[in-house]
Amino acid sequence: MKKLYLAFMQRFFKRTLARQPEMDILMLDRSQNAEYTRDGEVGSLATVYDLIVNAILRLSPSQGKALDICCGSASLLCKVAQAMPRMQFSGVDLSENMLEFAEEQRIKYGLRNLRFKRADMYKLEESLEPPFDLITWHLAMHHCMDEADVIKVLKQIPKLLKPGGTLFVFDINRPKTGGLALLMADIFNRGQGDWFYQDSLDSYKAGFSFEEIEAIIRRSELKDVKHVEPVISNFFQAFYISHTDHANAPRVSQLKHLGQKFDYFLLRAFFPSLPLANGRLSNPVREDGFLNGAWQEEDLDHLNKDIVDILEAGARAMSAYNIQPWRFRIEGDTVFVHFIRLKNFFL
Repeated sequence: MKKLYLAFMQRFFKRTLARQPEMDILMLDRSQNAEYTRDGEVGSLATVYDLIVNAILRLSPSQGKALDICCGSASLLCKVAQAMPRMQFSGVDLSENMLEFAEEQRIKYGLRNLRFKRADMYKLEESLEPPFDLITWHLAMHHCMDEADVIKVLKQIPKLLKPGGTLFVFDINRPKTGGLALLMADIFNRGQGDWFYQDSLDSYKAGFSFEEIEAIIRRSELKDVKHVEPVISNFFQAFYISHTDHANAPRVSQLKHLGQKFDYFLLRAFFPSLPLANGRLSNPVREDGFLNGAWQEEDLDHLNKDIVDILEAGARAMSAYNIQPWRFRIEGDTVFVHFIRLKNFFL
């Protein structure tokens, strides 16, 4: 129920949390990078990564040249490059440490369509070779000191992006109160280590609000920008420029656990207007939930009680729209869940 509480409060609370820029924005050692990378594989970040990858597959040209600004250790960029083998990716970051970690990730994934270069995000034109068919900027905008710094980055886009190309930006939508930021970190970021927990909390507080990004977009003078507004509530936001719509592009998913997949559903439900690839799943992983047309058994020991509560509340809420996304029954110590695949909602 804590997740439902978070969503409700983010939707209806008055904003009292002022933005607090991060003082330390770099991972300094391997242990910190390991915490971050691990969450991108098995934690809450993996759910966000899946959403971003499938949005890019829908909105981007499938081949050409791509630029990822502030790639960091490339945990997400490697997933994008793996899903788009005909696109040649360049990841740039100012930190030599980040680029060293990124190269290790590239080797781990066995990618040949990805390279890295040291570059300042405020001086991209000086060190790159535009134009690019795709430019991405993921979960890094909140590292900017203020709105003026964000605008400095965005004002470079028209000179870097090929006409008809795609820009996709995804970042945090700051929690409305300090208590919500703390609760979000407690729910989603406790599992990987103390540094990751504190860094996540600092990042939530450093995020720009939806209204602040609206003002930034206007001041950037970018044209044809779509700012995706969460219908219910959300702690993330996205905006993009795209003249491409690959609605039937094959979807990808690295999510292996029922909890991750249900978090993906919640994230998707809060973002119904974000276009995602809807084609056949191209890389099916071990199916332990969200099966189409089959009963799935989950021991209660492995199925958090919160998920059962959310299943009940979600089914009631969606029944008002004549949608029945799942049925479930509890027999003894086992929950039997029957998932019906919904276009745009489930992977």
